[in-house]
Amino acid sequence: MWQPLADVLHDEYPRFRFVPIIITETNPLYLRGSNLSQPGWDADANYWIQRMYDFVRSWNDQPGDQYIHGACLYRFVGDAWHIDDKPGLLDALKSYGEVPKQVFHEETPMTFRLRWPTQFGRITQKFNVNETGIPDIYTRSGLPAHEGVDFVAPSGSLIFACADGVIKQINRGTYPDGKPHPYGTHIRITHNTPEGEFETVYAHLMRPRDGLKVGDSVSAGETIAIADNTGAATADHLHLTLKKKGERTIVKDAKGKDAAYPDGVIDPMPYLDPFPGDQNTAPIKPRDGLAFLVDVNVPDNTVFAAGTPFTKIWRVRNSGTSDWGAGYRLAFASDTNLASVTEVPLPSAKPGEIRDIAVNLTAPAASGTYKSTWKAKAPDGTFFGPAVYTIIKSEVPQPVAPVEDHRREQPEPAKPVAPKKPAGNSNLTFVADITIPDETLLPANGVFVKTWKIKNTGETEWGDGYRLSHLGNANFASVFTVPLPKLKPGEEGLVSIQMTAPSTPGRHKTTWQGLTPDGKRFGLELFAIIRVGKA
Repeated sequence: MWQPLADVLHDEYPRFRFVPIIITETNPLYLRGSNLSQPGWDADANYWIQRMYDFVRSWNDQPGDQYIHGACLYRFVGDAWHIDDKPGLLDALKSYGEVPKQVFHEETPMTFRLRWPTQFGRITQKFNVNETGIPDIYTRSGLPAHEGVDFVAPSGSLIFACADGVIKQINRGTYPDGKPHPYGTHIRITHNTPEGEFETVYAHLMRPRDGLKVGDSVSAGETIAIADNTGAATADHLHLTLKKKGERTIVKDAKGKDAAYPDGVIDPMPYLDPFPGDQNTAPIKPRDGLAFLVDVNVPDNTVFAAGTPFTKIWRVRNSGTSDWGAGYRLAFASDTNLASVTEVPLPSAKPGEIRDIAVNLTAPAASGTYKSTWKAKAPDGTFFGPAVYTIIKSEVPQPVAPVEDHRREQPEPAKPVAPKKPAGNSNLTFVADITIPDETLLPANGVFVKTWKIKNTGETEWGDGYRLSHLGNANFASVFTVPLPKLKPGEEGLVSIQMTAPSTPGRHKTTWQGLTPDGKRFGLELFAIIRVGKA
């Protein structure tokens, strides 16, 4: 019943031909109370509102679909289309439920439009999402999620003004107090229109166009800057923010609560015209690129027992314009090679895509601090992108003092002595996860070391015989107990266990607890929760 049409009104209403609209066929013969299932034109307004809203929301959520900007109701009489206003319908529509203001417009479609701002017809991240691979990258700045739209724009490519306007600001990448601005070098353009005052912000630029200055008038499609990755960018691209004076965009955050974007920020997508296809007048040479995002596991300065194997995982993005495929590798570059190989394949990735790279390493046999540095390598042997590295501390376990043999001094073997019961209460408190935070993603059968920071909060000193014992859930280790560090009451220390991730994909947990020399459990439970990906 609902259907999107771009030009159903033909020449009679040409202003509607440039954006998709919604129409409905409502035959006046289908009246309320009839025995036909199709509601008629006089059906309750909420019925039409619900149908329209559900369709528009579903349509606009689909990647690549041109946004629906207008809403019209038609009545089919005989063999012709007629506009037929249903009194109060549009007012009811705007107030129904939580329909965003920007979804519908009462009369004519938007006259303010945004021309495509780059030479490349691809968007890598839309408004109000987080596809960076870093969960708090926006919330730590007070934003619900991504406050604009990201476009493919390799370093050195051209950036165009989205609409006619006046240059408001050319910022070289700092706040007034000198602190770095997350937008890096950026340009702001104001657009005064009959629909209100808009502002576009073009971020992560290399530099503005030669001669461009504040106060200059620019036209839609005019070159204003050169693209790059300045500021908080993790790869080459253009970030575009759109603001409208007096607007307030409210969305639902990850917890389902209302959250607002600041300073009139709105979604650019409903205003954006399609990529024209003729702006790629200066083709960019294919370029390899890699951007480091985050250490997935094994934070710097993790402590391992000498000889312990572990898997290091880095999360990266393909920040170039070339696909990673056959022949792309991550190669050992400098410092200490903790692996048994010098290269591992890079995972396949298109420009803008995020991937995890895993390398199996081993802590050296000698005590000390070690750094292992690796770099991406193209099929022709050329290194590209910043290096990724890991820094670990290897410790040789303290040797256990040998027990003297007094058997020659004794006429008979000594009788076994029962473990001495600790004097006072024993207690253990969790302080922090040093390695492998909860929900860490590991490869199937990957070897890792789990380290907890703990505190002796009891009355007894931990000495020989105090151990950490497997309590429940899966046991990822090859042992059931490990020694606890020797700690006096009030002292903190580390306890580590070498483990192997299960072969079955999914979420897995292992739980451990303190054990006194006489076999009594004590203290808080320590656990590790990991996720195993498909091999």
